[in-house]
Parts: sequence; structure tokens; C-alpha cells
Amino acid sequence: MFTHRSAVSLVLALLSLASLAGCFGKPMKIKAADAAVAGKQSDGGGTGGEAGPSDGPGPVADSKIATDGPSSSGGVGGNSGTVDASVGGSTGGVTASDTSANGGSSAGGGSVTGASSVADSGVGGGGGGAGGVTASDVSANGGSSAGGSSGAGGGGNIGGGIAGSGGTGPDAAPDVPAVDAPGTCSADKDCTLPAPLCLGNRCAKCAGDSDCAGRAGPACAASGLCVACTSNKHCTGTAGTCDPATNQCVGCVSRSDCTSACQTCTSGVWVAVRGKDDPGFCDGTCDSAGTCKRKQGQTCQKTTDCAGALPCADGYCCDRACTGSCEACDIAAPSLGTCTSLPAGAPPYASHPLCSRYAACGGKSGDCVCSKTTCGGACVDTETDPKNCGSCPHDCLGGACITGHCQPAVVVTNTYQLSVIGVDSASVYYQVSSGLKNTAYRVSRTGPGAAGSPLDSGDFDTNYLGVIGTKLFLSPAPEVFQYCDINSTDPTHCSATKAPLPGPGSLITFKSQTPPAQYFALYSNPSQTQAAIAWYTTSGTLVKTVTDTPSVTLYNYWGLLAYGDAVYWVRSFLNPDTTPLDATLYSASISTPSLTALTANMIPDTYSVLDANAKSVLLSGPSNGLYRVSLPNGRPSAKPSLLFSVASSTTVGAATEDAKAVYWFQSDGTLNSCLATYCQAQPLVYDQNILGDLYQDDSALYWGNVTTSGGQVMRLAK
Repeated sequence: MFTHRSAVSLVLALLSLASLAGCFGKPMKIKAADAAVAGKQSDGGGTGGEAGPSDGPGPVADSKIATDGPSSSGGVGGNSGTVDASVGGSTGGVTASDTSANGGSSAGGGSVTGASSVADSGVGGGGGGAGGVTASDVSANGGSSAGGSSGAGGGGNIGGGIAGSGGTGPDAAPDVPAVDAPGTCSADKDCTLPAPLCLGNRCAKCAGDSDCAGRAGPACAASGLCVACTSNKHCTGTAGTCDPATNQCVGCVSRSDCTSACQTCTSGVWVAVRGKDDPGFCDGTCDSAGTCKRKQGQTCQKTTDCAGALPCADGYCCDRACTGSCEACDIAAPSLGTCTSLPAGAPPYASHPLCSRYAACGGKSGDCVCSKTTCGGACVDTETDPKNCGSCPHDCLGGACITGHCQPAVVVTNTYQLSVIGVDSASVYYQVSSGLKNTAYRVSRTGPGAAGSPLDSGDFDTNYLGVIGTKLFLSPAPEVFQYCDINSTDPTHCSATKAPLPGPGSLITFKSQTPPAQYFALYSNPSQTQAAIAWYTTSGTLVKTVTDTPSVTLYNYWGLLAYGDAVYWVRSFLNPDTTPLDATLYSASISTPSLTALTANMIPDTYSVLDANAKSVLLSGPSNGLYRVSLPNGRPSAKPSLLFSVASSTTVGAATEDAKAVYWFQSDGTLNSCLATYCQAQPLVYDQNILGDLYQDDSALYWGNVTTSGGQVMRLAK
């Protein structure tokens, strides 16, 4: 049992510990788990007993003086320490304990009057005071004791201060924070502001983000709290921006948080800007969908670039489509973006479809007038347009147009010399001479660039004469004539079907035509007093024979040439010394019963047939002249008509005629043309080295040209 002296000594010792605790921490509250639970005010506490013996007043620190009032029950004794004593409620504040175990509960005694209790001593009042919580540093195994009901010095166990005469104690006083010390916290919940974190068993502020690991937020704020963020580095994903006002991660704080056009920040969330400008981010304006588009008058590449479904015209967002040739949307400010009519005489816009670069604006909105030539609704320059060369529509068929004249186009090229042997509606036929053998080819007449397909090959003596229908005619040796079927793309097919021409005689040269002829003709001279011409179908059937029996025994046939179902030649009568006596142009055909004289008195006898066609027979003759006999009747009592005399240093070569003009080559390599009714020679092509004959179809002329690297098939649009 304690004496008064020992009790006072214990109080002083506890007071010393309480004073030492103030150096290690700041005032704080502790929970009842570490101290006695505050007693509740009791109903009807009695008057305290007389004051017990004491060694004198104890020291008072932060104590509250009990005053008269109703008595209250003492709090539950704190966890026991090393001293076997129970602790009752104290009027004072709370003192933290280091060690406690198995604290017993005690009931406060009666109230004391005017006695002081020690607040920070860790000892409850001897009498029943207001039920503050006391945690004993040294209590252990406290048993329960009851205070006296009245009189001085009730039966409380250890008293902190001196119990005075019993009065009525007041209600429990508010807790007073104690000063923290090492070992005063074990979790953040034990700490409050301004030191809200339990760091090393001490309540403190965070010093850096590392102090916040595993806590409510990863970032250390200036307040000492762990928060969600203090900068954007703590934020990710769609909530990637730190709001400094709330220390929370949000989608955005201000417009500058995002560089995307047509967005703004509302309540921490990005929302689209619709139907208005977004300065600094969208160079145009935001459309109703929140997409940055170009305004009227701003540049564009396509209509979808423009806001409000404005069309993109002439590179600008325009008020309308502006497709007229004499209107534009890119006229300088203030008209940019407004479709404006061009003034009269201004050149039209080449990119607009209604008028070409050769037209000029007429002054009416969207209209233009052609300053050159209108061909098929287009304004063209017939001086240079290869589809409308010289006139419209005059197609140069792959050749260039220079000063209104078509230039020849190359149909096919070969490394060896070649000559044209025929033309039909689909193909050009030609012979290639390699020096060791000759080969017949055909190529599409629409070239250029085709390689050509071989039809037949022979040795160096083989001469290919032409094509009628599907038959290729050739002479494998002098005075030997054959034909074969070329109605196949296989070149061996010709060899397999080759056959000699029927009947006696030599093949009469023929000019190909469209549509092709139905016959070929043979010439024979069975005796000096008689000649015969026989026609055969291309299948070899004899159709007709015409016999010529001259009145004199000395005569010659010159330039036999077949065209259609007719044959044309010059027959000359000779004097006994073989000098020319007379010469006449004759013709014979399947439809006529005998020979027909087309001219007379062709002296001197220097005429030769160059060409037969549907319009005329063309001849070379005296004075380097080009002569013409019109068909069908000719000039039976006169000489051929002279068309043109070439220079003395040149001669007339290959020639042909169509419904518009006569065409001929001269030995200087010039291709000329003129009208049959009035021949003023017009050069068409220069520097050609023609090999073989000149052929034609309805649209073009064809010939073989010898070059330094081989040969070419040439085509010139008529």
C-alpha cells in the first residue's frame, strides 16, 4: 500500500516525464486505446469526503481547477505500466503512455471543491473530477476502487494534485493536445494537420514524392499533404493535365493544354468548337462538326476543304462553282472567293472546260469567243493541232502538225531496207530485204510502234509483188509466179499453201485498193503478131481473155499495170529500125469486149505508166513531166494532159491520185501534191528516200523509206 510520500514522489516523477515529452513533439490528442477512456458525467454525484492526508500540494501543469458541480464517474483506467496502480479520471488533459497493459477501471469519487488536478502528470484526481482521460506511464494490474460517497478525501487511488474539500466537480473539460514525441504514431490516421503523415513513427509533412508512395496520392504538395498531382508528370491518359487549384488530374485546365484545332477546355474536359473561329489553332473556321475548314476566299485543293459546303474553284473556297471559261474565283482582293466575270478580250482560264486557250472572253458572264478555229465545239489552232491540222477535223494519224500541214508518222521500223507492197482496210504489207533473204510482213496500219508479223520468207531472189484479198503474190525466180493463203497469223501457213499461178504468162503488176480487187491478170505473147491478157479469180478460175493483134509486127508493151478488173499499158509501134512510130495508151477490162484506146499520138515514145486508180492513169513522159489521163474514157484522139514539169535535174517517180489531189515523189526526195484541174505543186514532205511504190487508202499515203539505220514504213495523213 502506498504512503502519501510515495504517492507524491510518483507524481513528481510523472510530472518530470511529462515535461520531457514536450521537447520531442507537439501537443496532440491520443485515442483511448492508449489511455483511460474519459468518464461520462454521472447523475447525482455526492459530496466528496474530507481531505485526506497529504504531503502538500503537488505541482500544477496545465491543470484545470475542479469547481463545484455534479459528481461524475471516473474514466476507465489506462493500460497498465510498471506500477501496480489503477488510475482514475483526471480533470486535466491527456498524457500519452509508452507502456500499458491490463488497466483496470476505477470510479471517480465524489467531487472536490477547489482542488487542482495535474493535467500532464498522467495521474487522475484523487477525488472524482470531470472525467478526463489519463494514460499512465507506470500503471499495471490496477484493480478497481470506489471513491467515498461523501466527506473529505474520497477513496480514489493515486491523486495528482491535492484533493480539497469535497465540492461538486464540473463537466469533463475539453481535451488539450499534448506534444508529440518519437513513437507517438504508427499510421497516418494517428496524425492530423499540419503534420498529417506518420513518417518514422513521427507525425510530419511530406518532403518529396517518395514520401507519398502507397498513400492517397503520389505527389507531395506544399501543404505537406499527399495529393493526386502537383504537375502534369503525375497525370496520364485522357486526364493528362494537373489542375493546380485542386491538385487533381483532369483532361485540361486551359485552351493552351491542347494544340488541336477546334477544341476548347470546359470543366476539365475537351469539347469541340462548332460553328465559329478558333483563333491561333484553326486558320479558317470550325464547321458544325467541329472540324477546321477553310473560309470563303481562302486557298483550297478540293471542295471538302471548305466550310459550309462551299465549292473549291480556281484554288479558292468560292461562293459558287465558277466553271465558266470567262469567270474566275481567284481574281485579286477584294474579289478572292467570289466568282467574277472576266472583262471582254481577256484570255479565258485554260483549266475551265468550256473554252480553250485560243479563245478570248466576250464580256458576257461565263462566255467566250474563239480567236482561232472552232472544231467540234472546241477552239483550236489549226496551225498546230494534230487532230485539226489545216482544217477540222483533219487528223494527222500520229504525225505532228506544223504550219497547218501534217507530217509523216513512222508505222514500223526495221534494221533492213523495206518497201511497201500493199495496203488494205486493216494492214500495211511490206517486204524486208536482209541481203540473205527477203521476208514479207504485215503490220496494223494504225501504228506506230508495232513490230510487224512475218507472212513468208524466201531467198534473196524472192520478190513479193502484192496482196489481193487473202492471197500473197510472189515471184521466187524470174518469170516464175506463185501465190499463197495468208488468212492466218502462222507464217508457215503461206509455205504450206503455195501454188503456181494458173495459165501461161507473166503476172501483171497491180496496185492494191480498198475494197480489194477480185481478180488478178496475166500477160502472154504467144506469137510476135498477137498478145493476150487473161483475168482469174483469186481462187484461180479463168474469167476472161482479151487478145490484141496489132496491124504491124514491130510493137512493144510498156508499163502493164492492173487496177480493179482493168489493165492499162502503153503500146508503141516501131519503124524497121526500131525507132518509135506511134504510141497509144490502151486499157482492157472484164466488162469491155476489147481493147480501148485512151490516147493517141504519144510521140516521142517516152511515156510509161506510173499509176492506175479510180480517177485516172498517171504517166511519166517527155520533159521530166507528170502526165494524166482521166478515166473512164480518157482522150482517145489527143495526148495525155501535162500536169507538172519537174526541174531538169530531177525526175518523177512514184505517183497516185484520189478524189482531192494528185501526189507524186520526185527524185530529190520531195513528196508533192496538186489539184488535178490546176496543178500548183505543194511540197508535203522532204528528204525521203522512197523504195518501191506509193500506196494510198481513204485517209493516208504509205511508202517505204530507206534510212542510214535500215528502213521505215511511213504514213502521211492526206
